[in-house]
Amino acid sequence: MDNLSQEEIDALLEEAADDATEFDAQEAAGADSGGDAFGDVADPRERAIRAFDFNRPNNNLSKTFERNLRGVSESFAKDASLSFSNTMRGNCDYTFAGMRVNSFGETLSGWESPSCIAVCSMEPLSGVVLVHVEASLMFSFFTKLLGGPIEVPSQVRDFTEIEMGLARKVLSKILEQFSAATEKVHRVIPLLIQIENNPNYLNAFAEAEPVLNLQYNVTMEEVGAVMSFVIPLAAFEPVREEFDPREGIDVRNAADRMAEKQQAHGLVGTASALMSARFRSRRIRFDELLALKTGDVLSLEHHVDRPLDVDVEGKPMFRGTSGRVGRSRAVQILGRREDV
Repeated sequence: MDNLSQEEIDALLEEAADDATEFDAQEAAGADSGGDAFGDVADPRERAIRAFDFNRPNNNLSKTFERNLRGVSESFAKDASLSFSNTMRGNCDYTFAGMRVNSFGETLSGWESPSCIAVCSMEPLSGVVLVHVEASLMFSFFTKLLGGPIEVPSQVRDFTEIEMGLARKVLSKILEQFSAATEKVHRVIPLLIQIENNPNYLNAFAEAEPVLNLQYNVTMEEVGAVMSFVIPLAAFEPVREEFDPREGIDVRNAADRMAEKQQAHGLVGTASALMSARFRSRRIRFDELLALKTGDVLSLEHHVDRPLDVDVEGKPMFRGTSGRVGRSRAVQILGRREDV
């Protein structure tokens, strides 16, 4: 079982605290209105049932998949902060704000127009990936790249041809940093295809398509904005084993297994093990046991033609027959026990 990181523990505690606060507020509101926290009806059996939305994608990500994506995202945030601080000659900070899975339609509805949306490919991921940057941040980048101060833009509009060229430069740098961050899992090769200012013109995915949102808070001096990578969950299929390896799958080839087997034989080859041969046991009454004395013969329920059981470290493993070698008693191995 995977151990939770400190960040995951903090996130769970914070979520539990938020849920408790929300429940207390609902309970207080219900008490003021004479009902309970879930409505005007006091009987819990009469609470309204909320219909399940089958168009909303399942957001359950495996621990391994989430951990790998979180590692990529945090590495990108660290490297992008350093790279853009050097490029902009000012303090620029990228902070990973978490990941969530929702439909593309839900994601699209949260984007303002105009925005800066990059449509790109990321081989070997299938299909296309979107990079969304709030337009206010891009205009701050443009002003700084052209020699101006870092400040909140007075106007946000569609990009001009010159600004489109600057946007390509900024987005290419973002994609370069993201590509480097995926190195530890499986490096992707991004390619910028086009830039769109109006989210309503995007038809990259169906509205119900489940997409993964990797969200970042970006601040540059007093300017703050949100940036996100939007990746369809289906895009990870070609590299699913790298990002979300399935437990219990042996990915070794025959040569690897043989080498490990030989190594194991070499390690245990000089170790010792206790072997013993035993006859079939017999049960006797306790008074018979107390009556035994020197010279008594105790007959066993073991026919002379029946093989002996040969144990290794107390566990039955072989069948054998008794005999003699020189002046010593011996057991000849007849074969492995069939039930082992």
